[in-house]
Amino acid sequence: MNRCVVLSGGISVLADALVLAWDLEAKDVSMLIDETGALQVGPVGRLTPADIVAIKANREELKRIVVYCGNPWKVM
Repeated sequence: MNRCVVLSGGISVLADALVLAWDLEAKDVSMLIDETGALQVGPVGRLTPADIVAIKANREELKRIVVYCGNPWKVM
């Protein structure tokens, strides 16, 4: 069972997705939600095959984290 983390403001996200977001940030990988509502992650060259699998598995949670952060990453 995946643990949840409650962030300031009361939003609850899966702990695995939050750790993944931190790991991607440490690799200088950016995330944003584009005008169509799709999660964009890049640059792709910094992602490992395991990152890509994890992003696909946690896409909706990552979108919630990006929205929570105010969609701050605008440049890929």
